[in-house]
Amino acid sequence: MSVDYAIFDALNGLAGRMAWLDGLGRVFTVYGTLAIILLALGAFWWPGWLTNARRRYLGALLISAGACALMMVLEQIITTQLLHHEFRARPANARWVTLLITEDSHLSFPAWPVTLAFALAVPAVRFRRACGWLMCVMGVLLTLAMVFVGINYPLDVLTGVLLGVVIGLTALALVRTPFGQPAHAWRTVLGLWLLFAVWGGLLAVTIQPVHVESGDTASAGPASSVMVVPPAALLSAVRALEPRATVAIQAATNGHLTAAVVQVTLPEPTSDLPAVEGLARRAVNVTFAHWKPVRLLTIEITAAHHRGTRLQLGTLYTATIAREQWPAAGFSAAQALPGKKYFQPQFYHVAGQRR
Repeated sequence: MSVDYAIFDALNGLAGRMAWLDGLGRVFTVYGTLAIILLALGAFWWPGWLTNARRRYLGALLISAGACALMMVLEQIITTQLLHHEFRARPANARWVTLLITEDSHLSFPAWPVTLAFALAVPAVRFRRACGWLMCVMGVLLTLAMVFVGINYPLDVLTGVLLGVVIGLTALALVRTPFGQPAHAWRTVLGLWLLFAVWGGLLAVTIQPVHVESGDTASAGPASSVMVVPPAALLSAVRALEPRATVAIQAATNGHLTAAVVQVTLPEPTSDLPAVEGLARRAVNVTFAHWKPVRLLTIEITAAHHRGTRLQLGTLYTATIAREQWPAAGFSAAQALPGKKYFQPQFYHVAGQRR
């Protein structure tokens, strides 16, 4: 699946560089499926339809949506009750990614929002061609956005497209053909389901449930560990990097590996990612310089946001670095930390505003 990972890295590598592109990616990912559903329903209310055509179109939409919901529930049952793991881990759980949103489900394969989008678009193409093709274009943008923001691999969204098309064609065959009568359409539909089954079988034997890049296995931490108290000088040094921030340091060792987590919480949200990464870089340098036994270090930069009487926390930046990756002189201001991840919570929109 090296091609799959290469395409993912290329698209996701564009994230975090331009604020307007990041915004478009988040908008299409969060609201793209909803917009397609509204278009599908809007086409149903378009004036001038014959009653029979309107009824068949609505039937196709309901069948498509119901089939997607049923198959998603079945996958949930299979992964949680039978297999006890998902078919494929989310990219952020197995690779270093630029993650622009937090996924709302552990189901990564196939990409169900994409499946639903194309399952609704196919009947629309048949009954309302212009609206249907607009939905298809929006579906393509949705597939690209979901890879761009870092929550799905290309094969996840491609499988979602294929499954959605097959479901949509099946729904059309059901509403266009009376039960009990032979139809050439059913041959096409059954053939597509067979091809999809072959496609799914090939992916099942080639995609591993979890893909871990080299060097990441240690990040799981020791299986049996003892907590370690960090030096007081280290805590003071990290606090000096950002006096307004709150700093927490935890560490554990199993006698062979000492792993530490340094969490810096800023008092307010920010969208200045270069400054956030600069703070993380300095925190890495200070920690490795002041604490020699640490072999694996995770840096987390979070921000606090007051929403009424509640205090919300969002992770702006996280990186896990092995000491072997740390230069003896420390990371320079021009060096990007290895294994970086960006999390851009929605409260970025209030950055700079009075709270």
